[in-house]
Amino acid sequence: MESNRLIEMDRAVAHEPNWVMPSTAEVEPPGEMRFFVQPRWASGDFSAAGPTRRRDLPGFTELEIELPFEAGSAVGVVYLLPYEESSTMVATCFNAFFQPLRRLLYEPGNDRRTARLWQRLPQVRPLFMTVNENGLHFRLNDLALLQHPDPSTGVKKNLIVSVERGRSRGAELDDALVNRGAGVLGASVQLFEEALNPFDLESIYRGVEVMDLLSVTGSAAKWLLKNAGDLGDVLSLIDELTD
Repeated sequence: MESNRLIEMDRAVAHEPNWVMPSTAEVEPPGEMRFFVQPRWASGDFSAAGPTRRRDLPGFTELEIELPFEAGSAVGVVYLLPYEESSTMVATCFNAFFQPLRRLLYEPGNDRRTARLWQRLPQVRPLFMTVNENGLHFRLNDLALLQHPDPSTGVKKNLIVSVERGRSRGAELDDALVNRGAGVLGASVQLFEEALNPFDLESIYRGVEVMDLLSVTGSAAKWLLKNAGDLGDVLSLIDELTD
């Protein structure tokens, strides 16, 4: 078993894609849950199967999935966390992103401004409003936005999740689990795209949101902000994975 794992590791090292992000885009170090797009493979003890790398850590399993753009590849990061007794929460991590927008929606303030925001958001953030509502009502069979503690630190992070019922976290990856992971990853890309759409209300809304993104998600997110047109390639890939 150990020799097979080492062979898989050797194959993973041999397959080094042409990374689309420059070397200045840093990989967030392994350990705690990371932003859902990374510039290249992380270091650490991963096993590999095709374009997917896996490592099992206390509290969660981390999957790295190669995302081929037209000009090169990036890495999508998906997490498998235990949920209830025999289910798995499939998730991507946005760190503290979405919190400024959630505060604008729910904290006491200017009632008229908040009403305008609730009216406008379904037009420019339809997926956000859907996953936000699903999270509020714990509809986790569908895509949902949750604040959930990072098992490695206890710090709450914004996760996009979908629960795979009757499947423990340590289960072998099969088509159903991979497809659910691909769906969560695809929705995460769409949510990132939505965040680039202006509210057309007050510039502070977009300013707060983007500044928060830049401050908490690292250099990979900053690169994506500048190269948002390439996100369509990722969405096409997700469509292929889930067909």
